Amino acid sequence: MCRFYVLIVSSALTVISAVGAEMPQAGALARSGKWEVSVDFPPEVARNSIVQIGNYSLPGTSPSLVTIDAIRYVPHDNAAVLTVSGLVTNDLYSVKIENLLDTTGDDFPDISVSFRARAMSWAEIGARELGFASDVVSVGETGFDLINGGSEMWGRYDESTFAYDVVTGDFDKRVRVHMQEPSSALARAGIMVRETLDEGKRRPVDPSNPEEAFSRYLQVHVNPAGTAFGEAGNNLYQINIRYFTGGIGGTNFDATINPEITNNVAPPYTNAWLRLRRVGDVFETFRGNDGTNWIPIGSFSFPTNDVDGAAVPKFPETVYLGVNYSAEVGNIPDSTGERRSFMAQFREYGNVGTLDLPILTISREGSSVRLEWQGGGTLLSNTNLATDTWTPVPGTSPVTIPLTPEKWKEFFKVRIP
Repeated sequence: MCRFYVLIVSSALTVISAVGAEMPQAGALARSGKWEVSVDFPPEVARNSIVQIGNYSLPGTSPSLVTIDAIRYVPHDNAAVLTVSGLVTNDLYSVKIENLLDTTGDDFPDISVSFRARAMSWAEIGARELGFASDVVSVGETGFDLINGGSEMWGRYDESTFAYDVVTGDFDKRVRVHMQEPSSALARAGIMVRETLDEGKRRPVDPSNPEEAFSRYLQVHVNPAGTAFGEAGNNLYQINIRYFTGGIGGTNFDATINPEITNNVAPPYTNAWLRLRRVGDVFETFRGNDGTNWIPIGSFSFPTNDVDGAAVPKFPETVYLGVNYSAEVGNIPDSTGERRSFMAQFREYGNVGTLDLPILTISREGSSVRLEWQGGGTLLSNTNLATDTWTPVPGTSPVTIPLTPEKWKEFFKVRIP
């Protein structure tokens, strides 16, 4: 296996790492009272070695306090998700993986990757009517790969995969939707604010019964360019709002609506940026293509009276907020044989206005490598660090470079503006 060297530089941080064509990342978030630590592997790593729980350890932690209790495999990502006890929120850890094999049966180098036990969780909204699994792979500090096989997220019923935090008061969040697999035409990948989780809840039998009703929510999201069965997707930005719990009290009993977006465009994957801001009782939505410049696409407030004038509780101050994905598999004709779980990838989830260090990522594409970063800046290269001579690389993110022998020991850095 060739080696490719990457140098990541900002005004605050310098890191040099020698990695293969793809460097595994680790992340952690909570699920049902325990921690889940994810490690996503390059496709060259064999599944049979990934799923061996004995290959994983958390060096530097007390075995009596931190234990690895279980492991599951996520085929969408060639990833392992470890169920871990004893982590402390916001503490930094590392996971070591040994005895890996590549897909030809040769030894793969041991890996040690760091992660932070961040204060987020994930939930599977709805009752999994079609039986397709949901999952979450936490990717580094700010990324998520969400897997969902839910039937729909519309009307009076929701099925989705939701990675969330509990937030009180005003917020201003943004995320980059890197990709979503072709699934159904109206699959929805975006940022959602929600009143209740409705985890495992069944479709209402009596839509007029508040006890069976699904939460009020607002989501700004993108639809896929194509479907799993070869037809065009909606391929636009979109907003979902359920103004009234279960739609009870709304005009004509409209449970969920899609307000028109007059300046809509096709999402520019891999840089389909979304933003959701709350100021008091007003929720503002935006789209963008660089994480810095934003185009408003709608402003909304939840009603305080229903269609008959009866008072409705204000949308709460404390809410569930995060990234959400519904593949809406029920909209894929069963006759196509394409119903299953699908994946959407979210990156750079966080607060708007904070300084994000540019993270340079690398992936292999045939006989080339792809270098990608966010937040502007200039890509520079150097073949000899002793000279400290850096040459600008033409182009903006992403940049593709042919993988030739002279490139096997080349250094790169991103210089922020």
